[in-house]
Amino acid sequence: MTCVWTVCDSWMEERDPAFVAKAVEIIELELHPPTDGLTYCVDEKTGIGVREPAAPSEAVAPGRPARRACADVRHGTAAVLAACAVQTGQVQGLVRQRRRSAEFIELLRLLDQQAPPKEVIHLILDPLRMHCSAEVAADVAYRPWRFHVHWLPLHASWLSFIEAWFALLAKKCLARSAWATFTAAAAISAFMTPTTRIRPTPSPGRRASASISGSRTNVRSKAWAIRPTRRCPALPNTDSFQRDERLVV
Repeated sequence: MTCVWTVCDSWMEERDPAFVAKAVEIIELELHPPTDGLTYCVDEKTGIGVREPAAPSEAVAPGRPARRACADVRHGTAAVLAACAVQTGQVQGLVRQRRRSAEFIELLRLLDQQAPPKEVIHLILDPLRMHCSAEVAADVAYRPWRFHVHWLPLHASWLSFIEAWFALLAKKCLARSAWATFTAAAAISAFMTPTTRIRPTPSPGRRASASISGSRTNVRSKAWAIRPTRRCPALPNTDSFQRDERLVV
């Protein structure tokens, strides 16, 4: 039998007729945030495994790399609800066992407590059902001027700066992690320190989003122009983090 290698590409049907207009609005918002308050990119990372190796890991030895059992003992999952401030790059969030409207409202109240009372809080959100549920609408309705929501296009979460921080979290905190309980997994919140932030920096030589023509390809190329640069310190050397020393900045 002869094995023939082929190249396979993929695509997604257009589901948002106003994709370009919404994407340009989000890009402009991230390049030029409003001055009446902070702008947050908000999203959730779910399905984080709370698990530990089935057998004790073996440390590195002369002529042998560190070894770890391929099987894990699972203890459920965790979810991270995070918000990245566009102006400062500071990340705030919560670690919970579930991701529901109640946890999202808890995150909104956390942002409300830390922002000055008379400032508007701008939120960049994807149109997830949890973000626009009746519970969230009722909680926000008490002060409708406090939160101003800017919706991402469908299937365009890659436009949000928080995704870059999630990638940083997966590489430096979640990789090779071992947690026996959810209480230990809640130590992920230690990764949200004042020195752990992303710096959204526009690349020089890029034109404003007003010059983008009506094509998805040009919108994606413009999004690369505002890709954030990453800065992260070494993680604390505690039992809650099993990290690869080669990944430490």
